[in-house]
Amino acid sequence: MRRVEVGGWSTSPRPTPGTGPSPFPSPLPRYWRSTLRRHVPAAPDALLFSTSSGSYPARSNRNSTFRRAADAIGLPAVRPHKLRHTGATLAAATGATTKELMRRLGHASPAAALLYQPAADDRDADIARALDDMLAAAHEASDDDDPERDG
Repeated sequence: MRRVEVGGWSTSPRPTPGTGPSPFPSPLPRYWRSTLRRHVPAAPDALLFSTSSGSYPARSNRNSTFRRAADAIGLPAVRPHKLRHTGATLAAATGATTKELMRRLGHASPAAALLYQPAADDRDADIARALDDMLAAAHEASDDDDPERDG
């Protein structure tokens, strides 16, 4: 998939220096290729978001340019960074560690990555079940290794 520069933004996430881009969930590149073919000229230097003359939008117009494009496809009111935040929060919900989120998002400090790891009440029950399973498995393994139980 080609990398599309968008007035300082890119279709690939910002990597931690020296690590390269993070992988995307597999359906996204297929969707992007299809969308890019329909909405972006084939020229290698074509912009995903541009002014009516085809140039980069001014920094002051980036959000409004994105908003017009989002409105055109029926996306609810959202800013580009909110999409990044959503992706990071979903990655955190998969169980990604703070260090993994830092790498994926190109953050240098844990404080920034922790913003994407909100505590969720329903996760407490999941964590307790996982700990129960771990303890049960450890207990079963220790019973299997106990020669006195073999009788």
